[in-house]
Amino acid sequence: MFCGDQLLCAYLWPSKMDAVKHSRAILSLLVKRLRRKWPKVNLIFRDDSGFCRQKMLNWCDKNNVKYIVGLAKNSRLLEFSKELQDQVALSSTCPNQEILRLIAAKIIAME
Repeated sequence: MFCGDQLLCAYLWPSKMDAVKHSRAILSLLVKRLRRKWPKVNLIFRDDSGFCRQKMLNWCDKNNVKYIVGLAKNSRLLEFSKELQDQVALSSTCPNQEILRLIAAKIIAME
C-alpha cells in the first residue's frame, strides 16, 4: 500500500490464498495509525476490482474511509459508460472533474 510514492505497507501471501484475505485487517491497522496521528485526515482507499469485496466497502463506509474502485473492462460497464466515452472523445479538453461529475450523476440516476 502506498500514499503517493511513499510505501506504507508491503504484504506477501502464498499464491494459493486469496489476495484479499488480510487486506481489510491491514487497512484497518493503517487507518488507526493515520488517524491517531492526524484525527481529521480525509482518507481515500483506491483498489482494483480484484480487491473489491462488499465486506471491504462496508468497512470503509462504517469507518469514514472513502474509496475508489478500478473496475476491469466488461461488456456491461462499456455499455453503461458508452455515452460518457463518446462525450469525452468529442471533447479532449473536458476536465477530469467534469468527467467525474457526469459519471456520478449517471450512477445516482440509476439508484
